[in-house]
Amino acid sequence: MSDSATAAPPATECDATAVVVSPSGRGAVAVVVVDGTDAARLVDACFRPAAARGLAARAVGRIVFGRWTTGDAAGENIGEEVVVCRKSDTQVEVHCHGGAAAVARILDDLAKRGVNVADWRKWRTQSAADPVEAEADIALAAATTERAARVLLDQRHGALRRAVDKAIEALDDGAPDCAAAIVARLLDRYRIGRHLAAPWRVVLAGPPNVGKSSLINRLLGYERAIVFDQPGTTRDVVSATTALDGWAIELSDTAGLRESSDALEQAGVDRARAQIERADLVVLVDVDGETGDRRQEQHSENPLSPVSCLPPSCTLPPSIPALQVLNKSDLRSGDELRAAASTERDLLHTSAKTGQGIAELAAAIVARLVAEPPSPGEAVPFTGRQTQCLERAACALREQRLHDASAGLRGMIDRQWPAPSP
Repeated sequence: MSDSATAAPPATECDATAVVVSPSGRGAVAVVVVDGTDAARLVDACFRPAAARGLAARAVGRIVFGRWTTGDAAGENIGEEVVVCRKSDTQVEVHCHGGAAAVARILDDLAKRGVNVADWRKWRTQSAADPVEAEADIALAAATTERAARVLLDQRHGALRRAVDKAIEALDDGAPDCAAAIVARLLDRYRIGRHLAAPWRVVLAGPPNVGKSSLINRLLGYERAIVFDQPGTTRDVVSATTALDGWAIELSDTAGLRESSDALEQAGVDRARAQIERADLVVLVDVDGETGDRRQEQHSENPLSPVSCLPPSCTLPPSIPALQVLNKSDLRSGDELRAAASTERDLLHTSAKTGQGIAELAAAIVARLVAEPPSPGEAVPFTGRQTQCLERAACALREQRLHDASAGLRGMIDRQWPAPSP
């Protein structure tokens, strides 16, 4: 595009919004959508088609090649080549070079003519007749695994709407118990739905020098955490995201949990405790063999878990599930491991050094987080707004306010339907 400047006409009020709908970052092509009754006229002001006719004279769906300009009548300041298409009477797409400067130039030219430049998520939410479909589009853009994307795509294609419609039909047919069962099931599935666009948080915790960092690296498949045979090496929370069985999971390595007079180490312990409180699952790591046995005896009074590996001053919130792992099993003989497996069925034996038990640990993490994966086409709520609507409907059903329950469910899937007050 030319760097020369030509004064744009003063901005006037118009009915149009411009949004970038292509992914952020550098790409070959970027797509800018101009939406509103004035869309074609406003794009025509800056677009010079290779043929004579402007967008307003073109049929909907016709692809037009040309150049983006500053809109001066003399034809100066000819910009770069773009492809433009009228998608409907009120919507135009501009396909340009994927660089940030090219996109910024188009948005700036449109803004000078009164176009409202907005974030695509806000535009999608406000313009969609189906709020669930819009929310699915936004979540799909944030999903990091194919498995999560498939579940979200099911919701975009109507799985959640059909389940809510079924609950509404049950209410209309005088079957509130059936409706309540559907709502309860949907609320239960939100435990999975809330993590389709954001990873589960799994924290590895335990005493110093038990191999937490090595386990993290084994699960990730690369060295994210520093490993050193010295207690207190990890002073801060080190996190990395991976996929286990198709589910996005953030693994966090924390400082060894022990009481310390060292201010820096104690700060790391405090951060570890805070991370544990935010976790969806805690993997409690101890050392296999005699060291772990002694620690079990020393802390057997701690109600934290059957085999405590944390100091008595550190407690795990009862709402957070935990896995017990005994690491460094390579220090035990085969006979010792077989004997331990028969008596310690609730414990996982791993060796970050040899890789023994790592696959089993990964499978156990997934089993705790996603005990019942969604079946293809199953309804799964995935936003806070959806869950609030369902919770209000469940409350109304418990209180036999069937009209409010029906209105709340309709408001969840239909933007035009007024939801009842909480």
